[in-house]
Amino acid sequence: MSMKKWANYGVVVFVLAAFVVGCGGSQKTVKATKDRVVQTSGGKRPKWAIEKPRYIKSDTIFVSGQATIRGDESLSQGLQAAELKARARLAEEIGARISRQIQSASEGFDIDSQTLREITSLSVDRKLVTGTSIKERFYEKVAFTSELSPGIEQSRYDCYALAALSVEDLRKQVDLAWKEYETKLKGKDIEPKMRERFENRWSEFFKADE
Repeated sequence: MSMKKWANYGVVVFVLAAFVVGCGGSQKTVKATKDRVVQTSGGKRPKWAIEKPRYIKSDTIFVSGQATIRGDESLSQGLQAAELKARARLAEEIGARISRQIQSASEGFDIDSQTLREITSLSVDRKLVTGTSIKERFYEKVAFTSELSPGIEQSRYDCYALAALSVEDLRKQVDLAWKEYETKLKGKDIEPKMRERFENRWSEFFKADE
């Protein structure tokens, strides 16, 4: 190839390279946008939804549950899922508190761990969930874009529900659980002093935090 042709070839390569670089430089990176609330069930998101999901007030135990569904799904399904989670989490919360209460009351008594677990299980039976009520519901419809599809706006529903059970109703159910367990022991009562100590610890493990 002659020197002139080599020169012309070099110019063409240079122009093509500049074009490619220029095209690449003109491309803009599309980033995901922040969540944007476009609809709510009313007002600002309540504290119980995320900030304070567990608390006791006016001798009532409150626990919240949360569920997220796509924006094109039925809102009622999302709220129902949040209610179920709230009830389940309430039962877990009560179970943990009752377990600590029983363990504390049993210190110094010759009671095996299996017995303690069984009493706790009876105290937080699935029937307990039916004694709860849903006090509040809240939802937000949120618009967003993801990193995988930054140019396409999507939406979702963030649903919340607040379940509640009074300590008085809980005490009645726990009392029935103790009696049921004693019946299984064929008339052999649990040590009265242990039961008395257990009753005296209600305020310790179900203390209001208003």
